[in-house]
Amino acid sequence: MISFTHLKSTQCPACSCDVIVIEELEKSHNNKILQHCNGQRWEKRSFLCGTRIEWIPNFSREEVKGECLNSLSVKEKIKKQEEIRAKIKLLEQELYNVTYSK
Repeated sequence: MISFTHLKSTQCPACSCDVIVIEELEKSHNNKILQHCNGQRWEKRSFLCGTRIEWIPNFSREEVKGECLNSLSVKEKIKKQEEIRAKIKLLEQELYNVTYSK
């Protein structure tokens, strides 16, 4: 586990998932840790649920990136996608039956 200077959140703000899968400091192409002119670094922490929290030194604040897979809005999106897939399969089957039943 990386010891971050600024990034303090240790869990997802939406679902409280505390399983950290990736922690990283932003690096340059030659693998040197980047540092803002104010001395702060870009720090990133990703959780199992899909949420990523980043420290943005330009504004000296944490920002949430990505969507929590456990949030209601994502679950609703997934449900709608599954319903649409089911409708498409029905339409494909109907087209197949119309085309090959003659």
